[in-house]
Amino acid sequence: MRNHLPELVLAVGLLFTFLLFGVSLAFQGVPTTSEQWQQLLLNITTIGPFVAAILYGGYWLRGDRLPSRRYPRIGVWFLAGLVGFLLLNVLIMVVWDQVSLYEYFAWAEFAAAVGSASGLGIGIFEARGIDRAVAAERHRVERQEVERRNDRLDEFASVVSHDIRNPLNVAQMRLELASEECDCEHVDHVVSSLERIEAIVDRSLALARSGTAIDETEPIDLSELSEQSWRNVATADAELVVDDPGSVEGDTDRLQQLFENLFRNSVEHGSTSPRSQAPEDAVEHGSTSPRSQAPEDAVEHGSTSGPSESTDTDEQDGTSVVVRVGSLPNGFYVEDDGPGVPEDERDAILNAGYTTSDSGTGLGLAIVDRVARAHGWEPRIVASDAGGARFEFVGATDDISRRTDSGADTDVTTQPADVSTSR
Repeated sequence: MRNHLPELVLAVGLLFTFLLFGVSLAFQGVPTTSEQWQQLLLNITTIGPFVAAILYGGYWLRGDRLPSRRYPRIGVWFLAGLVGFLLLNVLIMVVWDQVSLYEYFAWAEFAAAVGSASGLGIGIFEARGIDRAVAAERHRVERQEVERRNDRLDEFASVVSHDIRNPLNVAQMRLELASEECDCEHVDHVVSSLERIEAIVDRSLALARSGTAIDETEPIDLSELSEQSWRNVATADAELVVDDPGSVEGDTDRLQQLFENLFRNSVEHGSTSPRSQAPEDAVEHGSTSPRSQAPEDAVEHGSTSGPSESTDTDEQDGTSVVVRVGSLPNGFYVEDDGPGVPEDERDAILNAGYTTSDSGTGLGLAIVDRVARAHGWEPRIVASDAGGARFEFVGATDDISRRTDSGADTDVTTQPADVSTSR
């Protein structure tokens, strides 16, 4: 019955359909009188709806809308309704001898159809209720397990971060003392390496704590948050344009993480001006432009260190990266006019640890992905109109709101922030 219940139900429905007309033809032949037609129409209107319900129930079950392990319970209800209601009416028919044999058969078919249709309906509703309850319990258990796992991961990340920072701080202090006594390029390389270790620790801890749950939310003006986040990032000569992104319901701290990582990613890899960068700041974005092909000029997504400002202004072509924050019909976006992301890398760059450079951590955009999904939004990467990278956050339709001040200029341009604001 587990595997063939839908076919059994359909077969019973077809049998009732055959009997509905077969019994009438067997006892009365082809209807010729108005009385015979009235009797046939009475049978069709009283039995037909229940037969149709049985046929639809069998068809519905064939659509795999319920797991087959629920079929035995539905089958028991189906057969119990058919047999139980039929026997009850047979007992009534035994003491009710005022009808013809044809009416007895029609009565029996009516009872069987009503009982089986009712039993099938009860069985399906009960099975669906059980399935929903089991799914809800499974979801609750999985959520508790995820919360426990996140707590353990957060604790582990905090312990590791603390244990690494202690010797790291000692090494940095010793290095400062050594640099006063020795002016050597090796010291500079050690400084860069220690700064990179600290950046990796910070990013790893942020990624571990990003999680997948949002506890408290509040209305957030994306214009204000994006401008505040821009001031926290070393943006060199880059430019921010805020094009009325509206507001969302979200976690302010987590969304600030999202914007800072996106801005840092755009500034570090997206400049269209030739800029001089140190090797330790480099991670390529996958562009085929000469800038990204140079080993020392590739910039890692989500690096915590800001790009070095170019000191050779004669080499500048007058253009630097422009980052724009704007609204979508069902969300918002952050885009730049840099070299963009190759289509075959757009999914991979959101994965933790994905980077095309030995010096990259590959954690910045992974944090962006986690924060977005924790809010229930879907992050998408497409090409901007200027050919750069465009990060769209879809699914905020119910949360997003627009400012409706008429006649106001909605573009807000933020001047480049001082590099000293870099964290």
